[in-house]
Amino acid sequence: MPLQDGSDGSPTPASTPPGVSDGNAPVTKPAVVGGDNSDGGQSDDSSDDSSAPSNGTPSSGDSSSGGSSDDSSSSGGGDGDGGSSGGDKFGLDCDKFTKAVTDAGYESPASEKCDHFLNNLGKGSISSAREAAMFLSEILWESAGLTATSEIACKDNGCQGSYSTAGDPAGKSYYGRGYIQLTWSANYKMCSQKLYNDDRLYQDPDVVATDDNVSWQVSFCFWAENVHNAAGVQDGKFGAATKAINGALECNGGGAVDKAKKRYEIYKKVLAVFDSGSTPDESGCY
Repeated sequence: MPLQDGSDGSPTPASTPPGVSDGNAPVTKPAVVGGDNSDGGQSDDSSDDSSAPSNGTPSSGDSSSGGSSDDSSSSGGGDGDGGSSGGDKFGLDCDKFTKAVTDAGYESPASEKCDHFLNNLGKGSISSAREAAMFLSEILWESAGLTATSEIACKDNGCQGSYSTAGDPAGKSYYGRGYIQLTWSANYKMCSQKLYNDDRLYQDPDVVATDDNVSWQVSFCFWAENVHNAAGVQDGKFGAATKAINGALECNGGGAVDKAKKRYEIYKKVLAVFDSGSTPDESGCY
């Protein structure tokens, strides 16, 4: 999704807030992904410019997902069915979460981000520590290291008209929000129904960016609907996840293969923490 600001998705020095990508018009993948705000903001030397727009046209099958969470402390968590809190967190905890984020080159995340990540795993249909590593790696890239929950280019002016469809309420704009940059009203409605059985996100799209728990829930929602069952993902092919998220730009001859490779570099570091016994597999994208 459009992010805008010149950075790319790779980690930048801790003193430099992860930039936001170039923010072009939406492309054609599931209208719910980031890729814009994502510059990664890592602290290693891979910070050039990435994170091109990742999705685009509205589609009712975008960004949704089953599962639920048990964190009812935020505006979105109260309606979940328990998420992964009553289930398997695959041996993951906040120590591993923090280490994975910092090993990938980003600043240490706030404790609430870990809580929301762990408590909402079920909403993404995450099936293993390896898949959790894939998810977190993609989200780190998309959100500039968990720092961007709004499409930078639209944060001030709302990008009125850029993501409009007939029947949208006056004064509402459905630009990229959440760690994975949910776009288009159809996707806000769909995720809202999947997560809470109502249209709260459609009525109040800003909450996707302002409530950290909702930002995670929407991102897991997108993953469950568009990535979890994509060919190759359950076989551990990281490139297949990238293809499902931003394949039009980064895979199969797209002009941003370098960004896909940077995502993979992040994944290798996260996987080493989450599931040290697994061997990272780069295939599935290029």
